[in-house]
Amino acid sequence: MGTIKTHESVIDDKTYFCKTFPASEGLILLPKMLSLLGEEVANLIFGLEDADLDGLLEDAKIVTQMIIRISERAAETDGLLVLRDLMRYTECDKVKVGDAEVRASVHERFDSHFAGDYGHLIRVAVWVGRASFANP
Repeated sequence: MGTIKTHESVIDDKTYFCKTFPASEGLILLPKMLSLLGEEVANLIFGLEDADLDGLLEDAKIVTQMIIRISERAAETDGLLVLRDLMRYTECDKVKVGDAEVRASVHERFDSHFAGDYGHLIRVAVWVGRASFANP
């Protein structure tokens, strides 16, 4: 029987926490996310072991290619906003609020938290997707 769990990971020196999606929300989000990723990127994200995937995500060229592939699939729609929806139950310990860095919702601070740092956004989204759908 499934349960809603909280997962934790450090990504680029920031600690992230995410909760598993409730089933009905996950069933709405998963097909949108898979459509956005496409088969090649989905196979990388969900088919590799954690250590292998972590190594790939450290390679800027691979992350850039992932961003390009995902962007091509999302070009005609607002498809990339699926990544914001994916962060609905995600918090970070270093969200900038005014002059302070606090633990806060990444979903609520999405625009400012990831502004100009799309590589970081992809690394966090990959982790949240795996924690929510591949290893809940």
